[in-house]
Amino acid sequence: MKTKFSFQWIMHALLILFITGNIFSIPDQSVSAKPLFAPFTTCASQTQIPELECDALAALYNNTDGTNWTNNIDWLQTDTPCGWYGVSCNGDGNVIALTLPSNNLTGNIPPELDNLTYLRDIDFYNNHLNGSIPSELGSLLQLRNLRLSSNQLTGEIPAALSDLTQLVTLLLDHNSLTGSIPSGLADLLQLTSLQLYANQLSGSIPPGLGNLTQLTDLYLGDNQLTGPIPPELGALSQLNILHLGNGR
Repeated sequence: MKTKFSFQWIMHALLILFITGNIFSIPDQSVSAKPLFAPFTTCASQTQIPELECDALAALYNNTDGTNWTNNIDWLQTDTPCGWYGVSCNGDGNVIALTLPSNNLTGNIPPELDNLTYLRDIDFYNNHLNGSIPSELGSLLQLRNLRLSSNQLTGEIPAALSDLTQLVTLLLDHNSLTGSIPSGLADLLQLTSLQLYANQLSGSIPPGLGNLTQLTDLYLGDNQLTGPIPPELGALSQLNILHLGNGR
């Protein structure tokens, strides 16, 4: 009976001590928890993506007045570039998309973007980009979508874009591009949408565009194109929209 009483007394005492916090204390996790990221210092110091890819992102930010973007959350602030606004990465830590439409990008597209060799999507729609389209973009062989519409881009459409054989959409409308339509665009056999309207393009429509049998829409109007409409365009059996006139 005495043993039973002693055991009950000890358990009662332990319970009181536990409640009052004199024995088992719960650590304050708010003090010891580590931050999810560290402040950005240099591209060499971050380890989330290759240094060259980080350098390309930094060049984009600096060339296009990143401090005045509409949204620049985390850019050059954290050491996790894959979390910067508009940046998407794959599971291996490579940048695969830059999605920055209507974001007040002002300035030139940096040629350093050619270091983003895993890039599949560029969307810089409706910004204030000027200067020419860098021919270096032609080395982004995994690119599926290139959307540079509604900027102030000038110069010719780079012939190097003809090397982007995985392109599905090529949207360059509403700029001030000059020169002729590169005949090499006829090699982009995966294209479903080609929009070059509302520029200052001249010359004739390349007959080879009739090879783009996956096209569902072709916008070439509001330019200074001359010559006949190539009969080869009649082979575009998937075409839903053909825009060759002035005014949309």
